[in-house]
Amino acid sequence: MTGKTLQLTRCSKTYPDGTRALEPVDLTIAAGEVVVLLGPSGCGKTTLLRLVAGLDRPDAGGRVVLDGLDVTAHPIEKRGVGMVFQSYALFPHMSVAGNIGYGLRVQGWSRAKRKARVDELLATARLTELAGRRVDQLSGGQRQRVALARALAPRSGMILLDEPLTALDAGLREGLRAEIAAMIRDQGATAVYVTHDQAEALTLADRLVVMNRGTIAQIGTPREVYYRPASDYIAGFFGPVNRLSGTIEDGIFATATGTTPVPGQPDGATTLAFRPEAAIVGGGGLRFQVATSLFEGVRQRLDLEGPAGERLVAYAPGARPYAPGDEVTLGIDPDGLLTSSDG
Repeated sequence: MTGKTLQLTRCSKTYPDGTRALEPVDLTIAAGEVVVLLGPSGCGKTTLLRLVAGLDRPDAGGRVVLDGLDVTAHPIEKRGVGMVFQSYALFPHMSVAGNIGYGLRVQGWSRAKRKARVDELLATARLTELAGRRVDQLSGGQRQRVALARALAPRSGMILLDEPLTALDAGLREGLRAEIAAMIRDQGATAVYVTHDQAEALTLADRLVVMNRGTIAQIGTPREVYYRPASDYIAGFFGPVNRLSGTIEDGIFATATGTTPVPGQPDGATTLAFRPEAAIVGGGGLRFQVATSLFEGVRQRLDLEGPAGERLVAYAPGARPYAPGDEVTLGIDPDGLLTSSDG
C-alpha cells in the first residue's frame, strides 16, 4: 500500500447558524505520514477531520486535495479513505473476518483476493484465532483492532481515526497505542488521527498539529512541540510547567532557594521553564519543602514550596514516601528546559 498525500488550502467551516467551527487552515501531509490533530473539546480538530473525510464541506474557497486530485465536492464514499470511529461501527451479525472483508466485497474484489487480504490483516491485527467469532462476542480492544483492520483492508492509502480509543479504559488504551501505530506503519498508510489525549498524541504522531479555538496553534514533531512550545497555552496543555527566576554565572543557577548547575545556559538574569520530570529530586542545591504528595504508583507527584513562596511540581520515584513538611533538594536537568519555538 502506498500512502496518499493530503493538501488542505484555506479550509474553514461555518455552520448555518453562524457558528464558526474552523478558521481558514492550510495543512500538507506527506504520503505515509501519521499526523495527530490534538486539542481540547471544541478546538476544531474533529471538524477538520470531517472536511478531510467528506462528511462536511469547507466554506467557499476551501480545497481538499488527495494525491493531486481535488476532492472538495466528493462525498466520503468517493474519496477512497478508510475511517475508524469512536463507536467502532461494526456489523454485529457478522464475524470478525466478515467485517474486515465487507468493504472488499462491496468493491467487487474476487473471493481469492479478498481472502488473502483478510488473512493478512487478521495476522497483522493478531485476530487470526478469532476470525469466525461474532464481533459482539469480542472485548473492546479486539473490536477496535477489527475496526482498524476493516479501514485498512481496501488499501486506500488514507485512514482517518476519530478518537478511536476514547471508550476504552486507561490500561487498554496504553497497550493499543503501540498496536495501532504498528498496524498503520506496517500497511504504509497515511493517517490523520484525532485525539484530546496528550500521551496518545506523543506516542503515535510523526507530526503533531495542536489546535486551539478553530486555528492551528503549532505544527511539529512530538519532541519539538513538547520542548519548544510556541505559546504558554501549548506548554501548559501538556501538563504543569515550572518557572523559577534567578541568575546564571559560569553555569551555576542561583535563586532564593539555593544554587544548582545548569551547564550550557548563558550568564545573566533569567527565568528557567521546565516540566516536573526535569526537576531532579535529591540532586542539586535548591531547597524546597513538600506541601502535598500524591502517590501514583511508579512515581509520586510532589507539590513544593520555596522560602519566598516559590511553587514547583516535581516527580519522585514511588518507592520512597514523602510527607507534607519534608525538606527536599532539587537539581534541574538542563536537557529538560523548555525553549521558545521561535528561537
